[in-house]
Amino acid sequence: MMTRKGTFGTAMAVLGVLIAISCILPTAAAADGTTSGNDKGLIAIAAALALGMAAIAAAYAQANIGAAAVGVFAEDEKKLGKLILLIVLPETILVFGFIIAYMLYGLI
Repeated sequence: MMTRKGTFGTAMAVLGVLIAISCILPTAAAADGTTSGNDKGLIAIAAALALGMAAIAAAYAQANIGAAAVGVFAEDEKKLGKLILLIVLPETILVFGFIIAYMLYGLI
């Protein structure tokens, strides 16, 4: 079961993706395939939000996991490998944010 702290990071990532999708919907509806100046601005905002919200969510998750990992490592040094894996895991959220931002940048 997720704690309240874990739920916040997940909610931030989902919110960033939803805002990014809502910003590019007007552009996707263009029938002729061209983008106007207003649509390019919305795409840029969507890319910034996708990357920014993913970064905030990853940082929040890593802060909580890192604090817990230090406590576990102080008690049992044999668990270092598992702890490093758990600390790196939230970075995948940021990688997805970079991928979405890069894909949106290609639309401009």
